[in-house]
Amino acid sequence: MMFKNAVWQAAGESHLGLARRKNEDSFCLAFSPDGKILLAVVADGIGGHSRGEKASYICCRELVSAFLKEASRREGTADRWRTFLSRELERINGEIYIRNRANRALRPMGTTVNSCLFLENEIIMANAGDSRLYEVNGAEEAVQLSTDHSFKAVSAEHAARGMENVIYRALGLYRNFEYDLESFSPRAGARYLLCTDGMYRCMDAGRVGTVLREASSPQTALNVFMRSALVAGGRDNITGIAVFPKDDR
Repeated sequence: MMFKNAVWQAAGESHLGLARRKNEDSFCLAFSPDGKILLAVVADGIGGHSRGEKASYICCRELVSAFLKEASRREGTADRWRTFLSRELERINGEIYIRNRANRALRPMGTTVNSCLFLENEIIMANAGDSRLYEVNGAEEAVQLSTDHSFKAVSAEHAARGMENVIYRALGLYRNFEYDLESFSPRAGARYLLCTDGMYRCMDAGRVGTVLREASSPQTALNVFMRSALVAGGRDNITGIAVFPKDDR
């Protein structure tokens, strides 16, 4: 899936992987009607929880719908978009949380989320969980801009369920939603990757940086990342979004 606007170009893809029976990942890409703002989101349903794929889908569906409505009203400032992202994620968290309570789920559905608004002169990111945002510029290796909200799994139960990490922040599990909300100024020529752990576990920051720097397009970069994850065994669902400046190369 390839998208372009006046400032950014992006491609996104999700794959079941080679070991899972269902894909609990979701992603979305959308431009504002005037083509000035890009919304990019990756979400990974919490492994081992019931209906994780539904939680990640709800997250992406609701964010896209709210974004298109908000963007159609009037041009907004960066502060307005920060407020929008915070407000909508908290609303979606409440919606999934209420569904969990209504269903009295012993293992409630939830999802990680890394959501970014790419404006002309600012990138606004809200994330909870361990889905990541990377940036690469020039000859540098990729820098992880997001923080992982997870710790290494140590129990036999987690190991038996194939859970390498335990997520301590996620969308939908608790009434009070804790997340990081940050803003960055995009550096000239910088390229970005949003991805779930099924993609980044197969490569280090150096590899991410090399692929992003050398790729001729976002889709080309994404093809390499996807192939690398599958060749490494594809033990998890694999999802990524590559975002390049529009006039790059």
